[in-house]
Parts: sequence; structure tokens; C-alpha cells
Amino acid sequence: MPDTARPEILKTVAATLNKAARDWQPPVTVTWADLRDETAIPLQIPPLEFTPRLVKAMDSPAQDFSTLLNECAENMQRFAPGARVGDVVGSLSFYSSAGVLDADHVFLIVSSFPNLPSARRDLLLNLKGVRVAMLPAPNRADASDEDAYLARVAQWETWLKQQHANVCRIPFNGVTTDSLIECFRGS
Repeated sequence: MPDTARPEILKTVAATLNKAARDWQPPVTVTWADLRDETAIPLQIPPLEFTPRLVKAMDSPAQDFSTLLNECAENMQRFAPGARVGDVVGSLSFYSSAGVLDADHVFLIVSSFPNLPSARRDLLLNLKGVRVAMLPAPNRADASDEDAYLARVAQWETWLKQQHANVCRIPFNGVTTDSLIECFRGS
């Protein structure tokens, strides 16, 4: 997460995921990851799965999906601020290849969207049918050149669309449950 992002907004993201999961085709799997620099592996929380059931299993002590999402949001706050140049492209490539044939994907990317690395610009991903929610937030260093920051975010949006992703963009510090739900729906 950028150093200007308010980490508590991750709770809004958790609440939105909980609400949206009820309308998505089950099972819904949510993975939270903090992307590191290109040479480091992402710090990932084990995936959560939501499968609605008509009858609760009596022998299952598992916590409900909402509680688990909130715990993940709390846990992700410890990574704030995140890496300045996290490997977003490499992570998109990795996550989109996992189960690409049997699942719909929604990627929420909270980032300052650093310059798209030239080595990655030509990497082609098949993000057809993938909904990418860009939640940009500038780093403090971006205050000295806001135009460059806005150009970087626009460049990322263009690149994602060239990869055939359905992209929406909401400023991270302005995210609400309603705006994120609309983004998921493609509105």
C-alpha cells in the first residue's frame, strides 16, 4: 500500500467482498497478498473460501466469512506502507494463470502504480473476462509531481485494457462499499 493510503479502508474492502460474494458463483475464494519487489515473493495470507450453505454444519468450528475477511484486513494493515515498486505485472501473471479456465477473476490492486517496468511492458497477459479494480493512492514523493503520478496511473489503466481486462478505477482513499460493488459489476 502506498504511504499515503489509510490502511483502515481495507475494512471497507472486506465488507464489500463479503457483500459481493453472496452474488457471485460459489465457491468464492479470496486471497490477500502484499506484493514485494520483483525479486521477492508476495506475502500472502492463506486463501479464504465462501460457499453458502442452507444448513450450518454442527461439527464445524469455522468462523464465518465476514469475520475471516475482517481478520485478513486487519492483518494486511501491518504491511502498510508496502513496497514502493511491487511486482504488480508478475503477480497478475501468476494469479491469472491459476485456475484461469474454471473461474472468474477480480483483482483489486491498491498501489501508487510506479512506472511500468520496460521489461514488463511487452509481456502479454490474457486478462479477458478479468475485472481489475484499480485503487490508486499516491506516495508522498508523488506530491512533487502530481501530473507524473496521474500519467503513470493512466498508463497502467491503458496497459491493463490492452491485456483485455475490464478496468475500473476508484481512488483508494475514496473507496466506499457502493463504489466498489459498482466497480465489480462493471458499472
